[in-house]
Amino acid sequence: MARLPQTLPSAAFWVVFVDSWAYLSIGIPKLGIALMVCRIFRPRRSARLFVMTATIILNILASIGLILSYVQCSPAAGQFDRWKYPETRCWDSRIHLIYACVVSSFSGLTDVGFSIWPAIVIWKLKMSARRRLGAMALMSVGIASSVFAALKLYNNTTLISITEPLPSIGKYT
Repeated sequence: MARLPQTLPSAAFWVVFVDSWAYLSIGIPKLGIALMVCRIFRPRRSARLFVMTATIILNILASIGLILSYVQCSPAAGQFDRWKYPETRCWDSRIHLIYACVVSSFSGLTDVGFSIWPAIVIWKLKMSARRRLGAMALMSVGIASSVFAALKLYNNTTLISITEPLPSIGKYT
């Protein structure tokens, strides 16, 4: 406990840094999937516009989440080092969790869409049922991803109910 003021700022920085960049790991791969699916299936213009718009909206939401991770405290450095910046004021931590739930929900919905749409297209192809089912299984890995997103969403919503604002520095001294 005596070394806590020296070690906590570094650990807190890396937790916030790594967690905030996770937002972009949600959106950027889906952009690649959207481009690949549109290139392979050559959908109608309206379907292509819908897929690309949903993916761009997801990336915008993820970018906003990245920014929110760093502006939730004033001064921003106070979220990493509460001893050096005791006057730090932060938003209620539930705000960030609720935003993460929104982005996670939208991401899970896009995973479902990227799994069902290719399956429908593949099912209509003139090939053996075994090959169609194999291709559909490979293209529907997003279903597992959406299940994990639902589990993450459930766990985040339980955190919202138990999360309290960050305590003041006085409780640590």
